[in-house]
Amino acid sequence: MPQPLPESARPCAREANVLDDTGRSPPGLELLLAVTFALTVFCPRGVDAAEADKPPASDVQLSKAERHADGSVGLSIVPINCLEATVTVNAQLHGLKPSHPVPWTFVLAGKPEQLDLVPDGSGRGRTHYDVSYLWRPGGIGATHDPQTVYRLPYPPERHWIVSQGSFGRFSHGEGSGDEYSIDWTMPSGSAVCAARGGRVIAVKQNSTVNGRGHQFDVDTNYILLRHADGTCGEYLHIETDGATVKVGQEVEAGQSIGRSGNTGNSSEPHLHFGVFTNIDALTRTSFPIRWQTRNGVTNRLVEGRTY
Repeated sequence: MPQPLPESARPCAREANVLDDTGRSPPGLELLLAVTFALTVFCPRGVDAAEADKPPASDVQLSKAERHADGSVGLSIVPINCLEATVTVNAQLHGLKPSHPVPWTFVLAGKPEQLDLVPDGSGRGRTHYDVSYLWRPGGIGATHDPQTVYRLPYPPERHWIVSQGSFGRFSHGEGSGDEYSIDWTMPSGSAVCAARGGRVIAVKQNSTVNGRGHQFDVDTNYILLRHADGTCGEYLHIETDGATVKVGQEVEAGQSIGRSGNTGNSSEPHLHFGVFTNIDALTRTSFPIRWQTRNGVTNRLVEGRTY
């Protein structure tokens, strides 16, 4: 069974299953809530005109299977308001051969990808499939420029305490994928600025929920930017409707992009920032950051100090 997702992966990660037996219509998409995956299913509800005008939260969905006359099955992996995501698809198959070897990890670059399951003759006329996937924003295998200097992710006139530094014991430990991330304590509604310029690739801002524990990870609001070197910067725990940028927008370092909050797995209002590249949809590499502070450039922000 896959290992639990690190803090920063969980707000964006999903697992879904599509199953089928010959002669039956495949059921709809089923999002599974389990110990190892912070997933949830929301029941449809009415929305007012203002909500209808808002872009949807970034997501990746596996479409309903389409069965063809020759017995093959077509599955589409579709991005929703997301320009770049790493997806890992797995499948248990009987009598079918996938068009891509599984597990299949790939970058979904703003447009759908197709997985075809073709009869291979081994099922004696009977086929069965169980397809699941995981996803997280950002691409694969980027190389971080170690000479890049990042701004603090808030206006220069503001000064906030580092509540958790690199390799922090709470959630930035070895193997977390957040080793070099930083958390700052700040009131909800505080201005968040781009620490480095880039393109907005994913936004979620519709959550109103917070609490302690990984069951709240899926409720984290976020803004993700892709940098020129292909790495991604993530800004987590944004307040409800707190993003002031949209997917696809280019932003400059220092530009206001949203407002901090207390959404998701969070016990107090704060901002989480980190830089990463994905390995697959479950694991990633966190990069050390050089920071521009009032006292010059430093390779380390010290937990408990104000910057």
